[in-house]
Amino acid sequence: MEKERFLKKNEKVSKIYHIIQCVLFFCILLCGCVVGFLMPLRPKVSDLEKRTLTEFPKFSKQGFLDGSYLKDMDTWYADTFPFRDQLLAVNSEIQELYGLRGQQIHGGGNNTGDEIPTGAMTTTASETKEPETTVAESESSSEQTTVAQTVAPQVHGSIYVDGKQAYGIYYFNLDAANLFIDTVNRMANGLKEQATVYAMMIPDNSGVLLSESRQKEIGGSDQRAAIDYYYKSMNGNVVQVPIFDALYEHREEKIFFATDHHWTALGAYYSYQQFAKAKGIKAHELSEYEKMSFPNFIGSYYSSTQANELKNNPETVDAYIPLSTNRMSITEKSGNQLNWPIVNDVSSYQPGNKYSCFIGGDNPYSVIDNPNVSDGSTCLVIKESFGNAFVPFLVDHYQKVIVVDYRYYNENLIQLAKENHVTDVIFANNIEAISGKESMTKLNSMAQ
Repeated sequence: MEKERFLKKNEKVSKIYHIIQCVLFFCILLCGCVVGFLMPLRPKVSDLEKRTLTEFPKFSKQGFLDGSYLKDMDTWYADTFPFRDQLLAVNSEIQELYGLRGQQIHGGGNNTGDEIPTGAMTTTASETKEPETTVAESESSSEQTTVAQTVAPQVHGSIYVDGKQAYGIYYFNLDAANLFIDTVNRMANGLKEQATVYAMMIPDNSGVLLSESRQKEIGGSDQRAAIDYYYKSMNGNVVQVPIFDALYEHREEKIFFATDHHWTALGAYYSYQQFAKAKGIKAHELSEYEKMSFPNFIGSYYSSTQANELKNNPETVDAYIPLSTNRMSITEKSGNQLNWPIVNDVSSYQPGNKYSCFIGGDNPYSVIDNPNVSDGSTCLVIKESFGNAFVPFLVDHYQKVIVVDYRYYNENLIQLAKENHVTDVIFANNIEAISGKESMTKLNSMAQ
């Protein structure tokens, strides 16, 4: 009898406890939903991923009827949930705690780029065949570093992390390369009576900083051989700006970031010196510029890998202000025009956004007018984000510098150069950035 009363009492307590659990769960769920719909709390930009988050969808009757509006609403809700970056960071900490993130390096890699031809391009871009690519994770043994290692080196997709330093793994794409080469040649031919076309092929940090044996072990393509193919395939109207060896000579200096895929202003400066040699002008000494420094920078390698070794070792972004002017006009992707500093004070920016101190970041079209030069010289720089740190060094040598980011600009480049009486065209491009066939097809169409 006593036992039955005990069991009934225990069952009753268990039911009450279960009800309380359910109520608490639904209360938490309800609170989460309420917080999720509080518009002031919803982020618009992810500093962690360095991108603009999904905008609230515009309502349309057709979209509501076909279900696309509700689908877009679901995407917006998930992509802009309050405290999104903080939750992602916590998830990364948990993954690292359990060793779930990245792959340790144990042996030869499986990723492969296209075979790099030993000679020049012999076909037009439209005649190349579709490359056969293998998508898999690379693996290798660790590279030497000057810092004591706390975790084994790892590969995260196409990023190799070894202690406090991360490296990009480059894969050569023949189709994309031929499209880029064809673009440069078209520009040189189309402007041969008006302008000089320069090509500056910028390597990734792994091609300069890692030993050849380590590059082979982690996989990827030979960057020196790839750059050689680019240059060999460009016609005689193109002036080559060889920077690989200059960067290699300074590899012990801070010419690339450790937490980000870009080069530093110092790396861009050594490349500017090579451009000055190719053009036949005198480069300014680094000591002539006013220097600005922005500490606490944690870049794209961290946002891609979430590796705590990178997060815990922030860097400093140095920038050098042009001697003649520090003002420019930029046209944003929205079409909005701004008067902006060439080197902007980003001290108050989030850690992942400090590279945007250079020329206002990535914009379709920008113009810099130099009040100290009146010889009619005009330079057109065709670039992606690597060119941002390079442009400030050009300012003092031209009356006007026009900057185009081909990823967001859509007009014809030859026509642009002719209308603005451009005297020099500079292709300042990172070889990894121009290895995508889709983006190179777009760029090629702008030089037809």
